[in-house]
Amino acid sequence: MSDMMQMSRRCIGAAVFSLVFISTAESQVRLASIFGDNMIVQRDVPIPVWGQAPPGATITIRLSYATASTSADNEGNWKATISKLAAGGPFDLTVVSSETLIVRNVLVGEVWLCSGQSNMEFRLDRSDAADSVIAAALNPKIRLCTVQRAVSETAQISAKASWVESSPTTVGRFSAGSLEIAFLPLLVDPPSAMQYVAAVSAFRGALPRDASAVVARCPREAKLHFDVWGSSPTDRECMRAVKRAMDPAGILNRGRFLI
Repeated sequence: MSDMMQMSRRCIGAAVFSLVFISTAESQVRLASIFGDNMIVQRDVPIPVWGQAPPGATITIRLSYATASTSADNEGNWKATISKLAAGGPFDLTVVSSETLIVRNVLVGEVWLCSGQSNMEFRLDRSDAADSVIAAALNPKIRLCTVQRAVSETAQISAKASWVESSPTTVGRFSAGSLEIAFLPLLVDPPSAMQYVAAVSAFRGALPRDASAVVARCPREAKLHFDVWGSSPTDRECMRAVKRAMDPAGILNRGRFLI
C-alpha cells in the first residue's frame, strides 16, 4: 500500500510539474526560429519580425534606431514591421514584452534565398577547390542560415533554423554554389552591373555539370556581358529560336534568364 501511495505521489508530482512547465512555456514571448544570433536581414526594405506571446501581450521591437510595436492576437501570434534600414551592423535585435529577448550580432545587408536539391546541398568541403577556399574564408560578414528539412500538410509560421558566421572552421558545411555569390562585396554598396556579372559567372562555375538555375533579378546592362543561355544541351538552340520568334524586342521577363 505504501509503495502504491509513493507511486501515486510521484505521478501527481510529475503531472503538476508538466502543467507548470506548459503554463510557463505558453506565457513566454518567443521569436520565430529564423531569428537568431548572427543573422542577416535585408537592407533597404521594411523588415518583418514575428513570433508568439500570450494573447493580448504588447511587444516592442528595436533594431538599430528603428522600432515597432504590436500586440499578440487571440491565438498568441504577433508580427511587427520595422522601417527599412541601410546596410550596417552588427546590431542587437531586441524584443521587449513581459520579458526581453535579444538576438545578437545582426547585420543589415543582402539576403540571398538559395533553394534547390543536390545543387544547393552540395557542400564546399566536397568541392575540388575546398582547401583553398576554406583557408581564405575570413569574412565574418558572410553568414549561412540552414533550415532543417520538414514535411507538413499545412502552412507553418516557423521552422528549425540556425545562422553561422563564415570562418575556416564552419565554411566547409556551407553550400558551395551559394557561397560563390556571398564572396562578392554586395553587403555595403549597391552592386554594380559588373558585380552582378561576376556573381552570375561565379555561381555558374560552381553549379554541378548539367545543372541549371534561374536569375530572377539582374540589371539589363549586366545581361549584355554574357550569354544568358549558358552552355547547355542541344535543345537549347530550339528554345532560343522560339524566344526570338515570340519576343524579338526582348521585353518579356526582362532581367530574368536561365544559366
